[in-house]
Amino acid sequence: MTENWRIVNVEEAVGLRIAHDITMVTESTKGPILRKGEIVREDHVEVLKRAGHYLVAVIVEEGKGSEVVWEDEAVLKLAEKACRKGCSVRLMGEGKAYIVASRAGLLKIDHRRLLELNSSGDFLLITRKDGSWVHADDVIAVAELIPLYVNRGRMTEVLEGITEPLMEVKEALGLVAGLVVTGTEVYEGRVQDLAGPKVKRKLEAYGCKLGGKTVVPDDEERIAEGVRKAAAEHDLVIVTGGMSVDPSDVTPKAIAAAGADVLIYGIPVKPTTMSLLAYIDGKPVIGVSSGIIFFGRENVLDVLLPVICVGDGWTKEDIVGLGDGGLMDGFLEFAERKVKAAPSR
Repeated sequence: MTENWRIVNVEEAVGLRIAHDITMVTESTKGPILRKGEIVREDHVEVLKRAGHYLVAVIVEEGKGSEVVWEDEAVLKLAEKACRKGCSVRLMGEGKAYIVASRAGLLKIDHRRLLELNSSGDFLLITRKDGSWVHADDVIAVAELIPLYVNRGRMTEVLEGITEPLMEVKEALGLVAGLVVTGTEVYEGRVQDLAGPKVKRKLEAYGCKLGGKTVVPDDEERIAEGVRKAAAEHDLVIVTGGMSVDPSDVTPKAIAAAGADVLIYGIPVKPTTMSLLAYIDGKPVIGVSSGIIFFGRENVLDVLLPVICVGDGWTKEDIVGLGDGGLMDGFLEFAERKVKAAPSR
């Protein structure tokens, strides 16, 4: 028989099954006092009142039943419809379903359709930021129902409106990158290449691999030759060093001379702003400043590589938009130390 329900005083609920999870919140804990379907006992009465529950919903099995879909069932159905690629769903109780990444990759969100769902008045889908790089078992979204229950017809309407998933985790393609390290001082062996190992770690973090590596002096023709060769042999190219406005830094000109179409030079993120993105025969070429040596924790590679490593492309409009929120935590820590040390005016 379909479950029906009614609201009763907590004392009247003793011996009856509770209709939904009931939560207690304190400074140190948050969790259910009772789970849906549990029998209310005498010793629950005082606990429920202390949690502010003087009235509770209980299940009755009489009459014709109802067309009610309770919160747990509703959020489970929503979560299963919202994400079907690279994710799984876990019902957590208390009217929440977690959407969890089943693989590492780039989280893609359909903003417009997410906005429509969250404007419905019944459901909320709360996600990580679009473009986040996630790992297996990371929670990427939480589905919630605002009321305690929803009419079954309304539930059907919402689910039928989700004709395609609202989100997915795109898997890295295992692309192989060619690395061109510039700098006469490195080429002549005067200093060690410190950028290369950091590039390798970033590539691996986002599911790409480092292939061949070439070290060339600060010579436009030699750099251009290195870029052309790396592009011919790899899926993408990363060029380090020589990216500033110093007249002796020729890397940007050399990348263009290699036949690359420079999409943008000067990327609105901090650190490593003086970087560029170009394409040669459809393959990405990232020219990254030597700032990655100092700012190894987070830099422009953490912005560009997640998108590139899953096979997606960048537009100039996308990159220009990075300025909103482009100050990374590592740079802010650095900048704030400098501000505190500077003399006040």
